[in-house]
Amino acid sequence: MKKLIPECGKWNWISGSPGILLPWFQGGGISGGTLVKRNPRRSVWLVTAGDGKKYYVKLEQRPFWSFRNKALEEFRASRMLENAGIPCVHFAACGKSGCRTILVSDAVENAVSAKQFWFETCTGDPEKRTMFLSAMRDFLSLLFEKNLRHPDFHAGNILVRRDNCSLLLVDPVGVSFAKSADSLELAHVCVDFLPEIRMEEAEKLASPLGRDPAALVARAKLALLDRVEHEWEKRKAQILSGNSKFSRTVRRDDGRVFEVFSTEWFGERELPRDLSTGYDAESMSAADAEKQILAMFRARLDGRDFSPDYRVREICGDSHILYSVRGK
Repeated sequence: MKKLIPECGKWNWISGSPGILLPWFQGGGISGGTLVKRNPRRSVWLVTAGDGKKYYVKLEQRPFWSFRNKALEEFRASRMLENAGIPCVHFAACGKSGCRTILVSDAVENAVSAKQFWFETCTGDPEKRTMFLSAMRDFLSLLFEKNLRHPDFHAGNILVRRDNCSLLLVDPVGVSFAKSADSLELAHVCVDFLPEIRMEEAEKLASPLGRDPAALVARAKLALLDRVEHEWEKRKAQILSGNSKFSRTVRRDDGRVFEVFSTEWFGERELPRDLSTGYDAESMSAADAEKQILAMFRARLDGRDFSPDYRVREICGDSHILYSVRGK
């Protein structure tokens, strides 16, 4: 049932209350929040309610010709998962005003995506690596037993709490329950951790999903390569744009222009203040630099090793400089 909350302007709410929405949504606009990310149609904010609890807020401008309400779909999907006993991010409020939608989720403290946790923590911490792989195996087993179908199942859509490695789904749009789960769909997460995951670890992850986990992991790897090949032209355009999930352009006050490459989990890296310390510099033509950058990201998408580990490109007219981590 839709309802109005007068303090929050002319919004219709499927779920929500003043205790959640105020004071940060007074009058129907965000104030006092921190912008997390934004594109022309969508923005994500971190806000604090009156009781001190933190929430993530996704505001979206729906095209006027589209009747689809993705916020409502996501809200209902999370409720369905909660009712089925599958850990999922909790959505505390969902609203609509014309072509605008808002979705408010609990901010899960001390949690990051499973992909970030793997590359940032597990690759250097054997104890957390063991905890994480065990938790992920149990999670895949649960999803398989519940016959869950998820059209966008990958390690970036799974949150892990840093302290105990407990897992929960985020971005559950499109999930459903079927007569049986799709083993290959769920096994995709096993190759999301390449090239750092060992094959015996990947096969152990896939063991709840079928009788031949080795064959399943091999199929998941082939499916990954096929998808990357199919999407490569689009990905190339994103990589070379200099402003996408792959990299961002930074202009310093002294006039120098840099392109900073993302982390393995597509997180933003900081531009080092002094690139002369800890980095090797290679000067080359713009065309050769572009080839190297594309090769690096293609390897990453394919789950392959690549060396050197480029972190930054400096754009200097026709000559570019690629900076890589010294010793890697």
